[in-house]
Amino acid sequence: MQRYPSAARPRRGYDESMFGPPLKGLSLREKWRFFASMFSIDKSRRVPRLVLHEKFEGWVKWTLRAFALIGVVVGGVSFHAWYYGVGIAILILAVQQLFERVLFEYTAIHVAPMPRRYEAGQWISMVFLYSPDPEAPIILGPAFKEREYAREILDVLRSWNYGKEEDPNDYIRLSFIMEAPEEYSVYLYPAPRRPSVGEFFDKFEAESREVKPGKRLMRLEVRMTFCKIFPRENSLLPAVHRRLQGKEPFLLTTFFKSEKGYEPLLDGAVLKFGYKFAERSALTSSDYESRHLKEWRRQKNAKPIKPA
Repeated sequence: MQRYPSAARPRRGYDESMFGPPLKGLSLREKWRFFASMFSIDKSRRVPRLVLHEKFEGWVKWTLRAFALIGVVVGGVSFHAWYYGVGIAILILAVQQLFERVLFEYTAIHVAPMPRRYEAGQWISMVFLYSPDPEAPIILGPAFKEREYAREILDVLRSWNYGKEEDPNDYIRLSFIMEAPEEYSVYLYPAPRRPSVGEFFDKFEAESREVKPGKRLMRLEVRMTFCKIFPRENSLLPAVHRRLQGKEPFLLTTFFKSEKGYEPLLDGAVLKFGYKFAERSALTSSDYESRHLKEWRRQKNAKPIKPA
């Protein structure tokens, strides 16, 4: 019988075949990052103020009451030097002012469309189809073992573009990142600021004004990133890039393996007008692909938690 760490024990009804193995328990560093996300400093006004998640609202209320009690107790204590009492009173007043000006936040999470299941082993190749005719669009995309799975992933990609056949706004992000001299990675992920995301948060905020007056909405997004590393040897990517140059139109779809080789799902292909092509060393902290690699390496190098 398989045993899990207490922090990673699956809940009743958890389908491991669909969602994969349970997540590991949080490390101390991850716990600190989570806790640090609950507070910040708002510097938009002349006098900065503390911003806390609404889960700390009760804690702040009792802290103010505690300091009020301390003030009463201190008022009844006589000091040898008057400035001791003044200093303590000023300290209590400063802390009270800090907490009285606290801005509380509440959370809303927007989840971009994801596949019903994800099997990393299904993605077996990256396919590029192009004709000697320069007028014919290049067709490219990830190839999967099964037709049904390729269709499911294509449906997810199309949903990021709201089911439309053209993607002039680059809602489906495609990146080719040159890793080592012999490898490149492929990224597919939804754009972070698609219209539906802002509409979701605006609607949620408007509906919450009556029940959460005076509070600010913390907007969190959950997006899935498809990423895989492939060998550069014998790849058609360099030839395709020389022809497209990152700005010529092409068709993005998924492929499935058959007896004939790799076949594209043309009935759901999306016409795109650009992609990212860059060396890993040229990426900056503002590039999502750079942040993604650092997070992946951090999780990969994390020490596993011993079973309880």
